[in-house]
Amino acid sequence: MHVTIVRRTARARAATIATAALLGVVAGCGLTGPPHERDDRLTAELEAFQRDGGERPADELFPGDWDTMHVVLGPTTAERTSRKVGAQVSIDVFSDRATLLVFMSAGEVDRTAELDMRGLPEGEYGPESVLRSTGGERPDITIGGA
Repeated sequence: MHVTIVRRTARARAATIATAALLGVVAGCGLTGPPHERDDRLTAELEAFQRDGGERPADELFPGDWDTMHVVLGPTTAERTSRKVGAQVSIDVFSDRATLLVFMSAGEVDRTAELDMRGLPEGEYGPESVLRSTGGERPDITIGGA
């Protein structure tokens, strides 16, 4: 039988402890993020827009300092959504009727909003995008360039 004895130096022990502490901090940071809330006011505003028809600029309909908006249709999870948008998103699983808006700024999640409605097309959009609704009984919303 061959036995190898490894002596850890004080420096090696300190490096191991520092690495473990850093990983704990990084892992903890990944679990937090901007608050995620259901936005009943925005849901009502979008439902009225969907029903009435017309055109609205995205940055007017969704004010704030964002450069990218992801529309994600439910059901989804935090893992799936995070992969889709390329950044950590803190959400619970939500219903298949829900729509999740993820607003980003410089590659980081700025905020999320859960809408209790369907109708927005899933995808990635900029603030210069324009939402168009046909209105009526079977409204269709599209999002495109100005």
